Amino acid sequence: MLKIYEMARKTLKYTPFFVGFIVLVGAFDLTENVVAPQFGQCISKISTAQTENGSNKHGFIVKFAVRQTICSVALVDRHNGFFALIVAFVIACFTYTLRQTSIDQGRQTKRSLRIAEDSLTIAKWPYLYIKSPVFITPLGGSSASDPPVFEYWMVVFGESPAFIRRLYQKLVFSIDVPAPADEREPNWETPDWFIKQGDGWERQITPIDMSDGARTAWRSSQSANKKYYFVGCVIYDDVFGNQHELGFCYWAPRAGGPGIKCGGAKYNYSRRYGGEKI
Repeated sequence: MLKIYEMARKTLKYTPFFVGFIVLVGAFDLTENVVAPQFGQCISKISTAQTENGSNKHGFIVKFAVRQTICSVALVDRHNGFFALIVAFVIACFTYTLRQTSIDQGRQTKRSLRIAEDSLTIAKWPYLYIKSPVFITPLGGSSASDPPVFEYWMVVFGESPAFIRRLYQKLVFSIDVPAPADEREPNWETPDWFIKQGDGWERQITPIDMSDGARTAWRSSQSANKKYYFVGCVIYDDVFGNQHELGFCYWAPRAGGPGIKCGGAKYNYSRRYGGEKI
């Protein structure tokens, strides 16, 4: 049933060409019937011949159909150049449609090959994730820290190692979530770090603003509506020549504690350059 449906769907794509051709020929034939003197002369001649041959025994419809058929064939013969042009146009349209279909099929084939190729390596790609994110703040009780610190482990799973090319980190104390990683900002590092399966990379970061005013705000009860936010992004390569990007964002209250993911897909994502989000 599926094959029949596909054949019918493809056939319907060409229906407008055939319908247009038939309508055009019919309109031309009708015009010749009404206007052209040659067609009228042909009809008269055939009518006379039918009368002389005793064709009156046939019905009017039969005689009319015979006259129209003969004169229409003669019409096509007289204007064979015009009809050849129409046929050539229809063939050209049909060829263009076939060309577009071939291009679409080529794209689908290319996409299928890419998917098949990815399926052989996707299980072996390295995938980074953030483990044990924690905020240690001046109001953190027994684990207080001045200045505040965000600690986390970057761990890889998958069957191939990850080569860390660029790393973005930003820890702020504010009311709103800070902007995501931006290529134009100076917070990017180029560590060239190598992480293999089962290994982890421990990282720490302190706030960007280390001024006296910021230090006071970390401890002040007047800043109770502020939170700690950490925004990060890492770009890494795999051994297959692909480059990947991982984004993440966490927050914690003034007292600190385990990081809570926030920001949605704008901040938290995993993608492969040149491909879809993964």
